[in-house]
Amino acid sequence: MNIAVLSPLAEHYNIDLSDLRAQGRSVQAIVADYVNKDDTTTVKDIKDVMKTLLPVRAGFSTVLRVLQIALTIPVATAQCERSFSVMKRIKSYLRATTSQERLRDVSLLATERELSSIDAIDWDRCINIFAKSDRRMPLK
Repeated sequence: MNIAVLSPLAEHYNIDLSDLRAQGRSVQAIVADYVNKDDTTTVKDIKDVMKTLLPVRAGFSTVLRVLQIALTIPVATAQCERSFSVMKRIKSYLRATTSQERLRDVSLLATERELSSIDAIDWDRCINIFAKSDRRMPLK
């Protein structure tokens, strides 16, 4: 873990750099000891460092805060742009009265279409769920 790489991020979010450097040296020692203790364990990225530090989060609050910020900042805007273009296709004039919940669900399915592939859906289970429900509406 290179503290010099995280320093500009810490400055931007008004995080104390002296705390970050002090905790960073300890984190480097902990991660190195953690890796050397077990040959099968590998700490490859920020996510692995964060998982390693979570049991002792009280002592490394500054480092964990910077790592959490680094993990939540999007690297590219492609996902945002894709969601806006999907929304433009979904929310047309005919679907202007669609509820927010349904619109959110449909746009999520359209944006993450590779996760919701046709092979991943258990069609028999879906059919059984809809077959059990009573679709008749009582008229007054």
